[in-house]
Amino acid sequence: MKKKKGSPAQRTRSASPPDVDAPAFLAAAARLPPLGDPAALGEVLLLAPHPDDESLGCGALVAALAAAGHPPLVVAVSDGAASHLGSRRYAGEVLRDLREGELRAALLALGCPRPPRFLRLPDAAVPRRGEGGFADALGRLRSVLAKVSPATLLTTWRHDPHRDHGAAFDLAAALRAGLRPRPRLLEYPVWGRALSPGTPVGGPPRGFTFAVGPFRAAKAEAIARHRSQVADLVDDDPAGFRLPPAMIEAALLGPEVFLEADP
Repeated sequence: MKKKKGSPAQRTRSASPPDVDAPAFLAAAARLPPLGDPAALGEVLLLAPHPDDESLGCGALVAALAAAGHPPLVVAVSDGAASHLGSRRYAGEVLRDLREGELRAALLALGCPRPPRFLRLPDAAVPRRGEGGFADALGRLRSVLAKVSPATLLTTWRHDPHRDHGAAFDLAAALRAGLRPRPRLLEYPVWGRALSPGTPVGGPPRGFTFAVGPFRAAKAEAIARHRSQVADLVDDDPAGFRLPPAMIEAALLGPEVFLEADP
């Protein structure tokens, strides 16, 4: 009998798909097949780490779902209050309330009448799995879903280079593990284009794309309604955050990408 070469562990490793670097991964993801009928996603829960991620990463799909009579439930994970820490006029709860109002306005621009929910976890410090406060954050998310049974969870890509985006994925994955029937989990990249060449992000992408084209005007308006993030509304903090124009342009060019979370 001819023996197989290598240990079982070596044979398993060789059978695994090789890592792909981030730019190549996202370029391949942009060529994934398009989603056919958005209504096929069923009841959708969309986790946005901050108010504006829903418009940047999923605005066209949100508009399409709303137009089909299936508006998603959008949950903002963080309070968004760390974008302009140097501002006195927009400090703490004032900025939080402003950003929550911007999210409501953005969803209306997308034709989504369903009111968003807010977990109000600390911006730039949303707990990740294994950190203190994660169980409490998950409990707060579960309480939001007391009467909601999503068929699909949308959350940010686990490799997005922002801790809150990774934390949103951790929360979605933990939430999903406790739901029956278990919903589909899809990840949408927002800041992934900032990853450097050579950054490994796993094997080839799986999932689908969604064309921005028919909903570009609505998506552009939704992004614009996050005025604190795209304009000089908060004008007393020169070091405050502002979305890069190139990032907004790329979000409007599309397509939107949705990655299957399961390997």
